[in-house]
Parts: sequence; structure tokens; C-alpha cells
Amino acid sequence: MHDTFEIVTAATMLGLSAGLTPGPLLALVVRESLRHGFGAGTRMAVAPLVTDLPLLGIVLALAPVLAAHERWLGALSLVGAAVLAWLAFDTFRALNGPVVTVAPPAALRTGVIANLSNPAPYLFWLGVGAPLIARSAAGGWWRVAAFIGAFYACLVGGKILLTWLVARSRGRLDSLWYRSIMRFLGALLCGFAVILARDGIWRYTGG
Repeated sequence: MHDTFEIVTAATMLGLSAGLTPGPLLALVVRESLRHGFGAGTRMAVAPLVTDLPLLGIVLALAPVLAAHERWLGALSLVGAAVLAWLAFDTFRALNGPVVTVAPPAALRTGVIANLSNPAPYLFWLGVGAPLIARSAAGGWWRVAAFIGAFYACLVGGKILLTWLVARSRGRLDSLWYRSIMRFLGALLCGFAVILARDGIWRYTGG
């Protein structure tokens, strides 16, 4: 992977896929956009810029250790399951209150916690990102920077675009639709919590 166009194309496709594929963070982005508007959704959407870049360096440095210790990833999955279960409870609890229009300052912090406790970024950089970066580095470290820049531009940009679309339609949702969507998002977060818990138990116990 020495060609710059190939590097950027791969990063773009991976970034868009990761940004728009259903997952815990995407569910939280939609939830915050519905509950608090574009500002809160955007704060949630930029969480990967806070968590993943330091995580990228750590994971690449610890890649051999992580690959040899499934129990560590299992424990991380169990922590993530607990965080998502709490967020699902908070989503259902919000159904009893009014729609809030002010973006809470904790939106970014919530997104950071959810992303840090989700093993998906670790597994992606360990299994997919690290080999691609290694091959990009063969053509110069500026190509590594191009790969990472294009990836995160699409990852975060896709989430922000979705946030804008959801926030624009938010005012046209009646109470019944709003609460139905929130229930669906709460159930989705519960589902992700169960998946993470099952994965964590499987990894921690060695299958």
C-alpha cells in the first residue's frame, strides 16, 4: 500500500463504515441529538478524537501483549457492558421527563467513557488498522498521517452529518414518535450491553 490514492481511499471507506455502522457510540449520538439537539450530538460524535488517537499509540505499542491476553479484552468488554446498561437505563428514565433543548456539558464526557469502554476501537486498530499503517509507513510516515487523517475525517464527519439530519427532524417529531425512537435506542443500548457482556465472559473464561 504505497500509493497515496489507495491509502486515502482505504481510509475513507473504513472511516465511513466505522462512523455509520450501528454501534454503542452511534446509538448515543442519535439519542443525544434527539434529546438535546445538534450541539450535544456533535459533542458525542467527536469523542473518537479524544479517545482513539492516544488509544492508537497505546494499542500499537501493546499489540503483542493484547493479542496474547484475551482475558484483558474480556474484562474490558464487561466494563463496557456495565456502562452501556447504565446508559440504557438513563435513556428509559428520560422518557418520563420533558424534551431538553440545552446541550449538557457531560455529553462529550459520556461519549469518551462509552468509547473507552468499548473494545471495538481496540480490536479494529489491533486487527485492521495496525497492518494497514505498517504498510503505509513503507512509503513514508506522511502517508501514515494521510491514512489516519482521512479515516477520522470520515469517521467523525459521518457521525456529525447524521447528528445534523436527526437534529433537523427533531422538531417535527411528535411526542409519540419521539418516545418510540427513544425506546428503540434504549433497547439497542441494552442489546449492545448484552453482546459485550457475552463477549467479555467468553474471552475472560477462554471460551
